Order: sequence, then structure tokens, then C-alpha cells
Amino acid sequence: MPTRSRADGESTHMLFAMQLRIGDRFTDLDGAWEIVGDPLTLHGGKTVEARVARPNDPRRVKHMTWAAHERIPVRRSAGRGSR
Repeated sequence: MPTRSRADGESTHMLFAMQLRIGDRFTDLDGAWEIVGDPLTLHGGKTVEARVARPNDPRRVKHMTWAAHERIPVRRSAGRGSR
């Protein structure tokens, strides 16, 4: 899996939606988001849903859904162990 290191201790990974974890950060058209709740698999493992919030504003929470096979560019802290 290709990774890119950042000066702030985070590396970027291309992960399947089913590999998301609490603390992972990503960016979409609405801006930056962080996974704040355990991702759930739905519809026989074909769909992944996670609760996300703005990194600096935990009051802005929403649920996002992806196809389980979808690849997402995620920033993951270097201090966290990899699976």
C-alpha cells in the first residue's frame, strides 16, 4: 500500500472503506473530516457507514456512507499501529 509521509506525523494511505478506523482523517468536497464512531458494515458487507465530524468542531457531526470496495485517501497518525 503506497504511503506518503507528512511533516506533522501523519501518512496518507489509500484504504478500502471497510478498513476505516476511528481517528482517520480525509477530505471531500465539503472539507476535512475525521472518523469519530466505529464504522459499520451494512447490506451484507457491501456498504460501510461511519459517523464523521470536523476535526476542529466536534459539534458538526454527520453520517457518511461508502461502497465497501471504494478506495478512500486517508491520513492516519504515525503514532497509531497498523493492522
